[in-house]
Amino acid sequence: MLLGLPRQGRAALDGLVGAAVQGGVGWLHHRANDLGPQYQAKFGIKQAPDWWSEALAKWTDNQRTFGKAFKKPTLECSTTEKTYAKKTTKRRVALLDGIGLDWEPSETEWAKLLAQPVVFKEKSGGCTTVPQSWGPRIQAKFGALPDWWSEELATWTDNQRQYGKAFKKPASERSKAEKRYAGSTTERRVALLDGIGFFT
Repeated sequence: MLLGLPRQGRAALDGLVGAAVQGGVGWLHHRANDLGPQYQAKFGIKQAPDWWSEALAKWTDNQRTFGKAFKKPTLECSTTEKTYAKKTTKRRVALLDGIGLDWEPSETEWAKLLAQPVVFKEKSGGCTTVPQSWGPRIQAKFGALPDWWSEELATWTDNQRQYGKAFKKPASERSKAEKRYAGSTTERRVALLDGIGFFT
């Protein structure tokens, strides 16, 4: 049990340490309603571990929000972020850093997906448009179904292309839908996709 924290916080951090030992820190932000087939397939388990609870997941989400605000330079913080930063301490942030808490799980997941179009581009001779299906016509062109391909990945690449094109368009020229698409990505993500020739 870690000292220096309120009892509830110590128990939560103990659970988080248990998750770290079992390699589960990256997915603690998931809620109870995510524990379905897709969740099970993603993490290779049939049910949530004994140490998992919705309360722990919520606590972890909060610590991530507080810690990210704490790490951000004060002059760059919004009023809300300044309030969040005051809800944690340097020691708590250091403890979470020490167990390898993923501060940006959505970015980590996004980066993993990005690796697949890179593989496809290398093996397809420069193509970055991941097929929506892998039928006979695609097999004739690119070979047997690879283990990394999925409909989810194909949809993800289509979405990133749509978001990126909208993001690159001048804001004054975007349609209502394009404004929504542009808000679904970031300058960093678009630059990473540009780096692999994704939009060409």
